[in-house]
Amino acid sequence: DQSIAKGENLHLSIKVENKGVAPFYYEWPLVGYLVGADSSVAVQQDLGVDVRKWLPGESTVEANIPLPDNMTSGSYDIKLSINDPQTGEPGVWFANTHRDSQGRYLVSRVSVE
Repeated sequence: DQSIAKGENLHLSIKVENKGVAPFYYEWPLVGYLVGADSSVAVQQDLGVDVRKWLPGESTVEANIPLPDNMTSGSYDIKLSINDPQTGEPGVWFANTHRDSQGRYLVSRVSVE
């Protein structure tokens, strides 16, 4: 786990792989979440990543999530999802493990101090 102070930017660098034969065709947002031990969402943010550019093969996603100054200290799961803009809910299944009941995928953990 990495550690970060409240009010700082959490920098994400994530390698993704499109194992298909085509990119995703819709401009749906890649959303990052910080989820507390009690399963509550402390931070939710559109990461500003154009998933349509994920051509077959590997890509690297770089994004920042600003942490609020008043965030509660503790350990948080960092989760990602591609959300359907009509529902605001995760709408794409990744070929990953660690999918939660809301359709978000655990990619890392962070300790906020």
